Amino acid sequence: TEFWLAFEGNGATGVLSLQILGESGTTGAVDIAGLGFSSPFSIPAVGLTTVVLPAAAMLSASDGVEDRGVHVTASKPVVLYGLDIHAESSDSFLALPVSALGAAYDTVSYTPDVFFNSQFAVVATTGDTDVTVTPTAAIGSHPPGLPFAVALDTGQVYQAQSSGDLTGTKVVANHPIAVFSGNPWANVPIGIGFADHLAEQLLPIVSWGMDVFVIPSAPRTSSEPERFRIQANLPNTSVTMSPGGEIMLGAGSSFESSFIAPVRFQSDKPVAVSQFATGGSSGDGTGDPFLHVALAVERFAHCYLVATADDGTTFPDNFVNLVVPSGAVDQIRLLTTPKRCSFP
Repeated sequence: TEFWLAFEGNGATGVLSLQILGESGTTGAVDIAGLGFSSPFSIPAVGLTTVVLPAAAMLSASDGVEDRGVHVTASKPVVLYGLDIHAESSDSFLALPVSALGAAYDTVSYTPDVFFNSQFAVVATTGDTDVTVTPTAAIGSHPPGLPFAVALDTGQVYQAQSSGDLTGTKVVANHPIAVFSGNPWANVPIGIGFADHLAEQLLPIVSWGMDVFVIPSAPRTSSEPERFRIQANLPNTSVTMSPGGEIMLGAGSSFESSFIAPVRFQSDKPVAVSQFATGGSSGDGTGDPFLHVALAVERFAHCYLVATADDGTTFPDNFVNLVVPSGAVDQIRLLTTPKRCSFP
């Protein structure tokens, strides 16, 4: 019933909004104290309401703190999506409630092409939050590999940007924090158009898993392969990819490859797996890059509330991609009328 989030810098100025799903009659509020913004909401019978945020909520610092944290509270459990929509540079993320946050993260982004950056943002959920950042690429005057400290008060956000790849940057705090990661713009892979905004809220390291899938995004074809990155936090992490064979990862290291069919990752220690859609010019022109953090099988649920970014023009085609145990395929039900999920 409580969330803290932020909107990272985008290479284009889009429309920032929140999609809030839940039981009809659920009330709440969206507040950005640093902007003096407050918007109450009430979920109608259709089970979804949208709150548009001021454009100034988008972060702009490259190595600094801003009062741009977005605080959402609700009278009952809700599902929350953040959207940054521009016709030529869009992405969205599933927001994690405060109860699902942690104090240690490894960031993920895509290797920046010429003139582009990678980035991440850290939101404090309480006062006197001390954050230690150990970057994998230079951030302002901070060299790679050398830890530095950031002090945050409730709702303050630190955003870091680098011309290098910040994947694997360690972010550790003395209180739970929300961490967002990606790129203002990115070509995926490097040199392949067209660039797009990449944004995702990261899972804390304690929520990584040892059995993870990635699947091609509908309706992409084999002419437009997507990419994955798998990250390890502990030394000597053995990962079996099906298909793909076994690899060994060191602490803080990652492995990237392309795929055109589902891939399963089974490891002996927790890992994080991220999926990157490729630029439309890499194949048949179906869409541009986006970032998705895959959820481990051990964290699957039995019921999901989903929404799309369809505004009738920008994204006319929408899909739901499912990973389902083979024995449960015939039990899947897609309900177009509101149904309450049992939240943990």
